[in-house]
Amino acid sequence: MKFLKKNLPLVVILAVFAVGLGVSIFMLKAKIHVRDDLAQKLEAMIGDRQRLWDQKSKLGGSLSADNVKLIKSNTENEKKVVTQGIGLLRRGTMSFEPLDELPAQTKIRLSCQEMAKILDQSGIKHPDKFWFGFEKYSGFPPKTNATPMIQKQLKITEEIIKLTAAAPVQELTVFKRVVFEDAIAAAAAVTVAGGAAPAASGHSPATEPMISLGSTFGMVDAPGYLYTVMPFQIEVVCDTDSLRNFLNSLAHSEFILIPRMLNIANDKPGAMAGLPEAPVAEKKKAPPGPGAPGPAEPTEDKVEPVQLDPDELPYVLGQETIKVGMRIDYLEFRPEPKVVEKGKSKTGGRDTDRPAEGKR
Repeated sequence: MKFLKKNLPLVVILAVFAVGLGVSIFMLKAKIHVRDDLAQKLEAMIGDRQRLWDQKSKLGGSLSADNVKLIKSNTENEKKVVTQGIGLLRRGTMSFEPLDELPAQTKIRLSCQEMAKILDQSGIKHPDKFWFGFEKYSGFPPKTNATPMIQKQLKITEEIIKLTAAAPVQELTVFKRVVFEDAIAAAAAVTVAGGAAPAASGHSPATEPMISLGSTFGMVDAPGYLYTVMPFQIEVVCDTDSLRNFLNSLAHSEFILIPRMLNIANDKPGAMAGLPEAPVAEKKKAPPGPGAPGPAEPTEDKVEPVQLDPDELPYVLGQETIKVGMRIDYLEFRPEPKVVEKGKSKTGGRDTDRPAEGKR
């Protein structure tokens, strides 16, 4: 006690220090506990993320065998389509060297015979001695100045016939091209009178009427246009599956072939009129038995059988035969114009002129 009285300030200082030390230790323990809690929570979050990632990896791994293969296949197909489209746009115009009259006539005849053979091999009906729009050259040859364009028409005609045979359709009834040779002659004939002659067109066979598509049938080759248009028109008899196959094949052709207009005549006039109402069977009750008037004894209803006409039975959509008139436009994108400067030939970009057939 004497010691405390004599050293009271020191004792107070030590007491204060001890209390401060205790409080510091307590706060440190509390902070350590909070830090441990935070660390545990952080570790739990990391664990949860890792489990989710593992689940995602396992899920992706289980689907990769099929889905990754499908994605790669779709990507490759898209690349092929894009590459093909870019190639078609860059190829420029297709050109042919002029031919003498008799060799040109021979080439037309042999080509028509080969196309008819392709149709025969696919079991496709077609008119006898089919000239595919080139009838006028069955008797006399074309003019030499018209042979480059005729060869181009012949090339596209061969492609369309190959796609028709691959569909395959049941019958090819008509094939039509623009007879530009007659249009040139008609234009020359009306030069004095002024105006422009209409584009002449003919089809094979000439006696077979076509489904009207209600449009002007002629080539478009204006200098200021980005592309030229060479139309063709066909008429086929087929089913819906063959039509779908043919339209899909146009998109995969090496040429730019656009199905511009279609007119479809169904062999079943009521195809789009909806199904008729189903006949309802009539129910008749048995007459009451003999005896005093009053409620008849309960009897079973009798159902009369319904007679159905086979011709009126609904058919399965897609099994009908259709007659399709279709206009197909062949497009050629013009190459970039060449600029001649100081005796040198320059291009703004690539030179996409295509040489004569057989040269690339």
